[in-house]
Amino acid sequence: MAAKVKLGLGLVGLSATSGWLARAHLPAIRAGEDFEVRALVASSPASGRAAANTHGVPAAYETVEEMAAAREIDAIVVGVKVPDHRAPVSAALSAGKPVLCEWPLGVDLQEAELLAELAAASGGATAIGLQGRSAPHFRWLAAKLEEGLIGEVLSTSIIASAGNWGATFRPGTEYQLDPANGANLVTIPFAHTLDTLTMVLGPVRELTATTATRRPFVREAGSGRQLPMNVPDQLAAGGRLQDDAVLSIHFRGGTDGGLGFHWEIHGTDGVVRIDMDWGHPQFGRPEIALVRDNGAEPEPLLPPPAPDLPLDVDSPAYNIACAYRAFREDLDDGGHRLPDFDHAVALHRTLDRLLGDGNVGHGPAPC
Repeated sequence: MAAKVKLGLGLVGLSATSGWLARAHLPAIRAGEDFEVRALVASSPASGRAAANTHGVPAAYETVEEMAAAREIDAIVVGVKVPDHRAPVSAALSAGKPVLCEWPLGVDLQEAELLAELAAASGGATAIGLQGRSAPHFRWLAAKLEEGLIGEVLSTSIIASAGNWGATFRPGTEYQLDPANGANLVTIPFAHTLDTLTMVLGPVRELTATTATRRPFVREAGSGRQLPMNVPDQLAAGGRLQDDAVLSIHFRGGTDGGLGFHWEIHGTDGVVRIDMDWGHPQFGRPEIALVRDNGAEPEPLLPPPAPDLPLDVDSPAYNIACAYRAFREDLDDGGHRLPDFDHAVALHRTLDRLLGDGNVGHGPAPC
């Protein structure tokens, strides 16, 4: 059988020194056989040349428009900070190129709707970086629950620590303290978690939320510089799934005694427990256990061997590599294995309602 021809990607936001594309996307792409990175655009021509030299990327363009017009570029990946998504996504769509954009799509619902409208007008394929949906262990768990692993699901609850939005912030992340930038505890870890939960257990019917900012000021790690915390550092959400199961999610800023992420799914025939070191379910691999009887020892649940990729399954790049496999299949056959910009708008709309009046309301929620 002939080897699959790799499609050419142009990355927006790849840095020579740090960043999400360098730490997760680039290893994920190079671990697979579907794509190769052929060009990049960085924050300046000099940083673009440095990133190309560091990572062995053939070309560094000065603008996204130039890169998107290049014949060797089959799709564009946007991995810059959320407030910088709009311009490169718009440029790629205007060139008619498929776009994979990291979540959140926009700084708010209005910007996400605008980008989805541009995508619909261009007719190009889109994908949004909600990698929890591509995680093999969560997809396996969803199938097992559908088969009746614990009978009828009665309730589900999550408690997690977001890492960021605690007593200190890392240099370079101060933009996450400003609600205008659309990158905060609600829009990032909570949204990823809610989306993963609905993939595993089905849609939300009702959802209300309470948010609070319990630390009005926070300090920069190292320098001690103090800035106001203008976004929530606590979120408690509760409601019901479409099948009437009760749900609750509590996210806390920072870390708390080493607890990252704990998820329980209670059913008529047992309880599934899911634990992770990091409060972002789209990263890494969880420990999954089943408790059949009250007081019994948890029984580890071992999903089948994960897809054969030259990556540590605990690495944040692993689930992204699985997402790139699905992205290639979608581009080949026009499918929708990955969530698209319309899905992103629906999730943005849920967050908008929660942050507005604290209530998604009755009837099927969009996520």
